[in-house]
Amino acid sequence: MTTNSLASPLRSITPIHARARLLQSFETALEAAGLSPATIRLYAHGVRRLYAFLERMGLDAPLSGISAEHLREWLNAERRAGASPATIEALHKSARRFWRFLVEEGEATEDVAARLPAPKVPVKVVQALTREQISALFRACQRDKTLLGLRDQAIIACLLDTGLRAAELLSLTVEGLDRRERRSLVLGKGARERLVSFEAKTLRLIDRYHRRAGIDAGPLFRGRSGEPLSQAALYLTIRRRGRQAGIEGLHPHLFRHTTASALLEAGLQEGDVRVIMGWSRRSHMLERYTAAGAAERALEARGRVRLVR
Repeated sequence: MTTNSLASPLRSITPIHARARLLQSFETALEAAGLSPATIRLYAHGVRRLYAFLERMGLDAPLSGISAEHLREWLNAERRAGASPATIEALHKSARRFWRFLVEEGEATEDVAARLPAPKVPVKVVQALTREQISALFRACQRDKTLLGLRDQAIIACLLDTGLRAAELLSLTVEGLDRRERRSLVLGKGARERLVSFEAKTLRLIDRYHRRAGIDAGPLFRGRSGEPLSQAALYLTIRRRGRQAGIEGLHPHLFRHTTASALLEAGLQEGDVRVIMGWSRRSHMLERYTAAGAAERALEARGRVRLVR
């Protein structure tokens, strides 16, 4: 057997099957690196879209033969097909991560994706919930005199108080909640642990819900039948309470926007906000919230200037 035949077993099977096998290995590597299931799905989705493009173009050569020009044409094709700037950014990240993996595994000799310029993504102004909307949400829950009304008050308070992502909120347990210190350890994106703190009022709402539901162990929030609340059920719950409060399209992440904006408005240092929200140093989310606050302040200042007389 020659040295070349030992270099990669994938050389002996068809390119299409080799690509599928490499994608499986890529997902395994991402999982080993501690990435969240959602992030792994996002990267894998990007690679599958690349594979589909290569098939349409008839490029069935091994991935080691794919050039940076091929990748640029793929992203351009995605743009022409109507992909949003955010989607193009996600696909670009998928390609960069995938080719680093290919080089590490000896399946490519050059990281051609590193030559792709980062796409320009417009900074969107992130809107936060107003005080009036927050009050309306709590009133909507309070009108519901059932156990679900108590639960949803506690959920909304918890989301506002901590700025947790949906998956992080649903990972909270009774055992992990330190009521005396009013804090809990949370495993966030990228398998990064951080402490979150709770206001006394939030813990009171959680306690009231638990006492009524007879919850003394396990997940903090439950479904109608006592099962752990799922992400789908959480999204439906928040959307329903939003409609009752006159807020269309409400989703759990909007509470995170609101928390971050409030922390910045209160004068917390940007580094502290990053820690509290669980953002890495490379994340651009803080800039989006800073832009939102700056836009609001600019509009308020503009309102004090009278030009039409």
